[in-house]
Amino acid sequence: MAGENYVLIGDAFAFVDPIFSSGVHFAMTGADLAAGAVAARLRGTPDAPRALTLMERRIRHGLALMSWLILRFNSPALRRVFLHPGDLLDIERTILAIVAGDVFGRTRLGARFQLFKLVYFASALMGLGRDWRYWRAHRRDVALALADPLVGDDA
Repeated sequence: MAGENYVLIGDAFAFVDPIFSSGVHFAMTGADLAAGAVAARLRGTPDAPRALTLMERRIRHGLALMSWLILRFNSPALRRVFLHPGDLLDIERTILAIVAGDVFGRTRLGARFQLFKLVYFASALMGLGRDWRYWRAHRRDVALALADPLVGDDA
């Protein structure tokens, strides 16, 4: 993400929002964090490498949270969780926070997100056969798309 005389931010580092509109938030947060690291480097302060390391750690953490959700967004297990009546264990608020881009530690999502993942995996176990067929088809579609990037691009 960063090296000698460069820092990658936004889509230059990672594109993660084919479903959500959080890409601008990722870019702005990355730019904000990078600005401090670049300023430290330009001043020649000894903590400049540490600032870059902290920036990358925060961005990668946010990307990991968002990517986990995106990769499972259309799965039957997540659909079952979303369609469950009520906000079981505050999961709805957790998902809304992630979708809104709150993945950089401003709100403590750690325990609630882990709980959400546990509920997701429990839901996946309940629908194991259907979910397994979904994931096999999903892997096939991804393999086809990677083999021919124009597959499905009818627009």
